[in-house]
Amino acid sequence: MKLLRNADHDELLCRVGIATDIAVVSDMRGGSPRDHAVVVGEAPTLTARLQELASTGGLVVCETTWLHAATKVRGASLGARQLKGLSRSTEVFWGRRHR
Repeated sequence: MKLLRNADHDELLCRVGIATDIAVVSDMRGGSPRDHAVVVGEAPTLTARLQELASTGGLVVCETTWLHAATKVRGASLGARQLKGLSRSTEVFWGRRHR
């Protein structure tokens, strides 16, 4: 993330990737899950790859997320992509909030 500073205000610039899927979060050490969580599943990998595709200030989502959110955001398909760490190609979408 970048913090853009100007005379009037600070603006946080980030890239966002969102995937809707199942993931398992487990505490492998017996302590607080916040301190020692292990996350297993395709969702964390997919989310990371979607974030890499997003431009600064941008949002990229998987097809499942798009189907759930399409009435709330504007955007379009970026096409099917073969993403690192995933065995199948995934259709991805860019989006931005309706104003």
